[in-house]
Amino acid sequence: MCGVPDPRFSSVDPVIESTPGTPDTFHVVVRNVNNAPRSYRKVTLDFSASNVRLMAAQASGLTLDCAARTLSALTDFGGRVDFLVRFGGFDNAPNDLVIENGVILKKVPARSCDLDGLGGCASIGDLARFTPLLLSHSVSNPEADLNLSGGPIDLGDFAILTRAIREGGAGSYCP
Repeated sequence: MCGVPDPRFSSVDPVIESTPGTPDTFHVVVRNVNNAPRSYRKVTLDFSASNVRLMAAQASGLTLDCAARTLSALTDFGGRVDFLVRFGGFDNAPNDLVIENGVILKKVPARSCDLDGLGGCASIGDLARFTPLLLSHSVSNPEADLNLSGGPIDLGDFAILTRAIREGGAGSYCP
């Protein structure tokens, strides 16, 4: 049993984020049944059941499979791997899988500033979608909770979105 990952002892961030121009990193630490790190193991983020659209260009150190809609990277000596994921759109349901050695460590939602998943970056269309949620202080639209406060949509979320729009950074999605 110590040769397989154990979700009880592993840790996975609660949400995968993609915010252009900021160091939003998705952290995973993989441990086995003895709570020992799983060193130099491939961890995969599986977006195949998700609404998000992966970008064709990803950060260094990640292996992208556009057809399978997955990203993979190796853990370090301490069992940790950090993903800087680029995608558009969102999925509020926990449809995105974090997998190591065939074991699902966690199912998580995904959010990006590119709310509409169009154009490869945050844009005025995303601001148009966001503004009514901000003005109503919505608590029922987690896709717009860009600062992960868990509370109503607020100026902190607005600041993140407008910074992403200003910084641009358009890319193309996987085919």
